[in-house]
Amino acid sequence: MGRRATNNPRKRESKACGCPDSTAKFRPGTKPTRKADACICSWQYRYDGPDGRERALNRPTYDEAKEAGEATKVAIRERRWIDPDRGDITIDQLWAIWWPLQKKKGLNARLGDESMWRTHAQSHWGHWKVWAIGHAEVQAWANDLAGPEDDDGDCQGPLMPSSVRRVFALLDGMLAFAVVDKRLTFNPCDGVRLPTVRKPHPEDRKPPTVLQLRRVRRALPAYYRTLQLVAQETGLRWGELIGLRACWVDLDAARIHVREVIVSERGHQRRKRYPKSDAGFRTVPLTPRAVGALRRHMEQVRPATTRTEPKSGMHGEELLFRGRRGGYGARRGEVIPLGEETFKRVWHRAIQDAGVARVTVRQLPDGKTRRKLWPNFHSQRKTFASTLHALGAPEAVVQEVLGHERAGEVTWLYTFAARDVAGQVYAALTDKKARQGPFLRVVGESGISPETPTHRSAFTRSRAM
Repeated sequence: MGRRATNNPRKRESKACGCPDSTAKFRPGTKPTRKADACICSWQYRYDGPDGRERALNRPTYDEAKEAGEATKVAIRERRWIDPDRGDITIDQLWAIWWPLQKKKGLNARLGDESMWRTHAQSHWGHWKVWAIGHAEVQAWANDLAGPEDDDGDCQGPLMPSSVRRVFALLDGMLAFAVVDKRLTFNPCDGVRLPTVRKPHPEDRKPPTVLQLRRVRRALPAYYRTLQLVAQETGLRWGELIGLRACWVDLDAARIHVREVIVSERGHQRRKRYPKSDAGFRTVPLTPRAVGALRRHMEQVRPATTRTEPKSGMHGEELLFRGRRGGYGARRGEVIPLGEETFKRVWHRAIQDAGVARVTVRQLPDGKTRRKLWPNFHSQRKTFASTLHALGAPEAVVQEVLGHERAGEVTWLYTFAARDVAGQVYAALTDKKARQGPFLRVVGESGISPETPTHRSAFTRSRAM
């Protein structure tokens, strides 16, 4: 191993400088035009990085180079040093490293995040160097996405506040990874102010009533009525319903075994062995009304009772709820699953014909409008959960039937107060017999508490029998 150089820092002569050293190197034989103490040459300090490779940094003066070099060597020993070359990549390159490592979300959530990133983040940040992004630039970008607020406090930008937070979380997570991966010294997203997500209208947070769903079912085409009734009576998710196969339906035992779902990936549907979570792998009871509707529906469509593996293909002949026509890329006569977008148009028309729809219109900056209709198809899960809650079903039971991993989520996400709260409280206070027992919960639109001694819930009666 050779001897280490003792001239550290060393002077870096420049063609633009006329000091004696620069003149002797680049213009030998000429007279210097600048004194040695007034030269503009830089000073280079050399050091060994953690990988053993020699590196260097340049400073205007000898003392500055010496101080920066010694501080860098201390930071390397204390594992605080950041390699400048590791941060000299673009956001596109960092995304290619970071995104494959994120596997905690489901398929639909990942596809949604990828779409949000390509549309609203990559177009802005893709060519930026990681080290060049500052806090002010991130704050300005978030403000542009949200737009200014109107008199009612609503943002007028291209994205809703919830969407702004979602796409910002992607950039924030990626830059936080860059900090941990020793590419940045700090995360420029820290402290960025985001728009406030306003709660939906109180009426939009309540589930549709059974009476409203009955009116919607009557407005639906006959082909879709069984689908709606089963969703209302079982609380199954959309993917679980359209993926329901005859082999998993036991009408004699009044049970549905949820074992697989159908998911949409970039416009193409495919089978997936497990539902949304491990808790989604469950058995759901059927009410007599649902059993009768399913029996009549199966007699009409005559699904195959074979049991195939998801890897073997779609096998649409086993499905209970099917698309009425061949979809894009489908062969003639091929049985395909029911498309979500196709049914969504039918659903929107039905809720408006039934007179239960509530339309929220949002004006976009480009002059276009965005409509949001209540209730959506998923709202029937909330109606189902609220019905179980009203009947006094324990949270663990509701959790298992809905396929949730945490019972607490059922309480705050799917349980809603009934509409006539004042009438319920009045009935509980004026019913002398009811006041003899504990006032545990007041539910139902009839103004009667199902948990009072004189009005025991159907769930309690069924357990007693």
